[in-house]
Amino acid sequence: MAKSKSKRLPTIQKIDAGCYIDFEGFAPNEHTTSPPPVLVGIFRDGLFKQVVFTKAYRWAAKDSGVKHLVEYCEDRGSFLKELADSTSGSKPLFAFSEHERTVIKKEIGHDIEKRFSDVRAIAKRFFNKYPNVFEELQGMNEHSLKNVAAKVGLSLTQKLEKGGMTRRLREVREYSQSAKKWAAAPDSARRSWREVLEHNRVDTTCLIEILRKLAKKKEQIRCE
Repeated sequence: MAKSKSKRLPTIQKIDAGCYIDFEGFAPNEHTTSPPPVLVGIFRDGLFKQVVFTKAYRWAAKDSGVKHLVEYCEDRGSFLKELADSTSGSKPLFAFSEHERTVIKKEIGHDIEKRFSDVRAIAKRFFNKYPNVFEELQGMNEHSLKNVAAKVGLSLTQKLEKGGMTRRLREVREYSQSAKKWAAAPDSARRSWREVLEHNRVDTTCLIEILRKLAKKKEQIRCE
């Protein structure tokens, strides 16, 4: 798949009008190189929600233990098609990598290149073009979400350790496949589920903040 064309920093109007998403799921394994996402976080118009697709997490979704909205939708493809169709060139779909675009293409059967923007690619281009406007960070050659956020002054305190997402999803899955099992789930499983959801919430909502900080710096540069 070709990379999305636009690496330019969008206008503040497009940044504020955009839809920001982040998938969570299992890492590639011996059964599949691209496991379908368990859930997606969506931030748009100042509102955040999560949609859980995998049936094994249905009851955890219905009793999430977090303050924001968590929904269950069994038809992943139809939901993602509706989501993609609700975006446009002036109201882009933003994610931190091409992974979300690849997943959506696989699910809905066509590419969304013209309405998709990769926040990591935008940030990397900005840092290369204006190398001295943000403090250089050790290890910045790895443009992870945590590093990019730190470079623009954001601290992602809810991010899980390496392998933490898979471990927690496995733990939750043991109890979340029926209402009865989830009602009896131990505190550790419920805490793991909340940590999964909070990790995703932070990863999703920080994307607009990264772009806003880049846009603010660009405006300062223009005024100098």
